[in-house]
Amino acid sequence: GDVIEHTRDAMWQVDGLIAVLATSSSLLSNLSKLAEDLEIWSSSEFDFVDLDDGYTRASVLMPQKRNPYALSIIRGASGVLIGRLSGFLAVSKSPSARSDNLIYAYGEVPRALDLAVRIARLSTGVVRTLRVNADRLAEELRGGYTQATDLAEYLVQACDVDYRTAYLIVGRTVRAASRAGIPGIAVTGEMIDRAAVEHRGTALGVAGHDLSAVLDPWQIVLSRDARGGASPDALARMTTTLRDRLDDLAAAAADRLAAYERAEEALLAAARAGAGPAPPG
Repeated sequence: GDVIEHTRDAMWQVDGLIAVLATSSSLLSNLSKLAEDLEIWSSSEFDFVDLDDGYTRASVLMPQKRNPYALSIIRGASGVLIGRLSGFLAVSKSPSARSDNLIYAYGEVPRALDLAVRIARLSTGVVRTLRVNADRLAEELRGGYTQATDLAEYLVQACDVDYRTAYLIVGRTVRAASRAGIPGIAVTGEMIDRAAVEHRGTALGVAGHDLSAVLDPWQIVLSRDARGGASPDALARMTTTLRDRLDDLAAAAADRLAAYERAEEALLAAARAGAGPAPPG
């Protein structure tokens, strides 16, 4: 660090405190989004995931039901921190050279940091012990139409049509399949050609083509291998990069804390030296 030249800014600026509160609020906002997704996915209607018993509690009314209580805590804490950030911003707009904002900061900032750390640990426990119902997810995937976008992209490449045309043809195909109870993975080239005739008067010529690779959800996932993609390799690269970045940040934080401690010790030593020997008695 260095000396802050502007005296009032050195004495009364709260930018750093606002940044701490904003960062904490942003962190918990992201965790709250995850909690909301997990709350939906853990419901009996979806049954995609199960929370560990340690992060749920029994329903007061229904003996067979367990409520995802930890998720409510995470979501509620996010709202609390948003309120604390907004409240501190309101306080900090007092006239310059006033200590009002600093008085409230002594309580708000430490409490916000403490809450953010505790909620991050709670979220870590929720995710670490989460059980994913892969069979239920696969069942929903097989019965749906998540392949529609990839099918439209395939038509653009294989049939030399613009994406808007492919989009509308696939839309017609999916609506017809849904009415007939045919899942997306069982869509045929004949169905696509019928939809194309309805839309533009001519077929695309995909009748009889093997579309299994285009419609297979797992093959679709594997094809997303670019940076930021969903394939296992892409995710492994991303998580490795993030872990390395976290290690670097942790090391940088440890170095900075150690520097603060050394500076404090040097300051106290200088103060003791300047004060001279303690008076007797």
